[in-house]
Amino acid sequence: MSDVSGGYTANAEEVRRAAELINKIAAMSGSIVADFADGAAATSGWEGDDDYGKSLRPNLEAERTSTLDTGRAVAKAIEAASHGSLENARNILQTQDANLGAIHQAQNDTVSTTTRH
Repeated sequence: MSDVSGGYTANAEEVRRAAELINKIAAMSGSIVADFADGAAATSGWEGDDDYGKSLRPNLEAERTSTLDTGRAVAKAIEAASHGSLENARNILQTQDANLGAIHQAQNDTVSTTTRH
């Protein structure tokens, strides 16, 4: 993230913790969808077998399917955000490690060059 001076700072640990929290939210979302599916299945047939009930059934099934599909898609999107955040944390750490390694290497190169003269 950008700080007030316009510089870039990153805290991989905070990003990782946030990703874990997002992952928990994704799991809760999946549970909510599963609970809805169980509840919908438990109430299936409430419309009855008369002509009016039979006329309602296609719309009820379509709504139930649409709601379940939407809920599953939202849960997957939240999970994808978590995975993306974890990848971001890994990228931050790799970049930091590579940059620190380059700094240390440059320092070692400078010391080696200085001691030869």
